[in-house]
Amino acid sequence: MEAAAQSCVHGCRDHFTNEEPKIIGLLKSINSESIDIHTDRQRYRKPVSLPEAISLKHQYPDALVISGATDIALRVTKRHEVLGDILDLSDLDELKEITDTGETLILGAGAPLNSIKESVKKCFPALYDMLAVFGSQQIRNFATLGGNLGTASPIGDTLPVLIAYGASVMLESLNGRREIPIDQFIIGYRKTLRKPDDLITKVILPKLRNGTVIKSYKVSKRKDLDISTVSGGFRLNLNDRKEVKEIILAYGGMAEQTKRAYAAEKFLQGKLWTRSNVENAMPLIDADFSPISDARAGAEFRSLAARNLLLKFWSETK
Repeated sequence: MEAAAQSCVHGCRDHFTNEEPKIIGLLKSINSESIDIHTDRQRYRKPVSLPEAISLKHQYPDALVISGATDIALRVTKRHEVLGDILDLSDLDELKEITDTGETLILGAGAPLNSIKESVKKCFPALYDMLAVFGSQQIRNFATLGGNLGTASPIGDTLPVLIAYGASVMLESLNGRREIPIDQFIIGYRKTLRKPDDLITKVILPKLRNGTVIKSYKVSKRKDLDISTVSGGFRLNLNDRKEVKEIILAYGGMAEQTKRAYAAEKFLQGKLWTRSNVENAMPLIDADFSPISDARAGAEFRSLAARNLLLKFWSETK
């Protein structure tokens, strides 16, 4: 029995090896023309260049943009929706480029998160840490940064740490390009400054100045394969006297959108980075947030977790 199984494995492998040139030839013969498929209820368009995609978004501003579709596809599989008009950007190489300019790292909005994860490991370790626990390996192979930003989810894992890094998002349309800081890009519950004919094309990450520390945190029921209950992206820069020169405390899961704890930031600005000052700042986090209770956690737990993440940040940077 075992010998027969091994014979089958070797035979299949040999058959595939013999057929490989033919299969490669067939794959290469597939044309690279854009796709336009439509029925009475749906229309699917797949452009092959960024200019074509921008033109299509201008012509059909209500088209639903997808690339990895790891979020949008749930509307079909879970809610059984019929998505009427789809613009698929998954074949656009221009949106998958990752460029290091020396001063910044420019991430294509269509680059899979696993590709981005490896690119940011050295210079942006806090983003790497967050991406390492983002969904599953399979999700990260398809999900994109542009999609994560475009959904404007209040629990989007990448948003707090991108805010802490001072990242900005590039929007493109037939009217030109606009670069917007990410902490200004989200304007409400699943609302952004993106206009109907805009496409998210890039995310720009400025490299850190000396002395700046950034950390990311994720509170969830499981370490992996779980949506955040509360997430945090924190930035700190101290002067020679250990006084707070710059601080950003960005939270997800605490409000209708990812946002900063401005009252706590203002209190800590210019003060010594001590446990006493941090503990006095912790209750001020509540001034900027009104968390809700849901299946993942209660509002009280979220508030407590948010305050404790600040204390944890202090303990790791004191």
